[in-house]
Parts: sequence; C-alpha cells; structure tokens
Amino acid sequence: MKELFDSLGIAPPQILIHIVGFAILVAFLKKVLYQPIGKILAQRQDTIRRDRQDAAQFRDEMKRRSGELEERLAHLETEVRDRIQAAEREAQRVREELLEQARGERDRIVEAGLAELRREREKALVEIRNLVADLAIKAAGNIIERELDLTAHRAMIDDIVEHGVR
Repeated sequence: MKELFDSLGIAPPQILIHIVGFAILVAFLKKVLYQPIGKILAQRQDTIRRDRQDAAQFRDEMKRRSGELEERLAHLETEVRDRIQAAEREAQRVREELLEQARGERDRIVEAGLAELRREREKALVEIRNLVADLAIKAAGNIIERELDLTAHRAMIDDIVEHGVR
C-alpha cells in the first residue's frame, strides 16, 4: 500500500493531519457558527409559532366579534322593524282620529244645514199660508162686493187662482 500511496503522491501522515484538521474545523464551526445559527433558527421558529398562535387567537376573536356584531345587527333590524310598525300603527290611529273628527264636523255641518233648511221651509210655509189667507180674504171680499151669478163667480175664482190677488 505504501507503494500505491507513493505512486499516487499521497502521504499518509499528511492525510491524517488533514483529517484531524478537518475534525477540528468541523468542531470549531459547530461551536462558533452552527450553534448560534441553530439558536437563531430556534428563536425564529418560536417567533413564527407564537405569531401563528396570535394570528389564530386574533382570527377566533374576530369571528367572535363578527358573530356579536351580526347578532347586534339582527337585533337592531328587529328593533327598527318594530319601531316602523309602531309608527305605522300610530299614524293609522291618528288618521282614524282625524277621520272621526272630520266625520263629526261633517255631521255637525249637515245637521246645521238641515236645521237651516227646516227654518227656511217653515218660513216659506208661513208666507204661503199668509198669502193663501190674504187671497182667501180678498176673494171673499170681492165675492161679497159683487153679487154675481154662479158662472161669473167661478170665472172670478179661476182668475184669482191663476193670476193672484190684484
């Protein structure tokens, strides 16, 4: 083997020195470089895990708040709907009251008008009675003043009825 190493130009003690140097380099790099980088990576993993947990908690909190808001919104919609219905009922009640007042006013005006018509009718009847009485008195006076025969008497009554008292 020595001959093989010599023909290839390999010196076994030199290889041994390189192996020991490489082992020392690996140990040194592990101690100086890999452990701090490992710690940094572990810290980064912890930070990422905490951030994910925080994000999950935040998402759960947002879902809870969203549910609360939806519930409040539904409650507000119900309350608004109830208030609108109450306002509509109140408006209907006020409308009915106004209609009832208007009907009462209409009835009062109609009654007043009918009473006025009755008074006017009574006045007209009194005037007609007075006219008829005057006509009868005048006709009787004319008949008494004239002593007429039956045909003249009828002609005079027809003339008075047709043309009135002169």
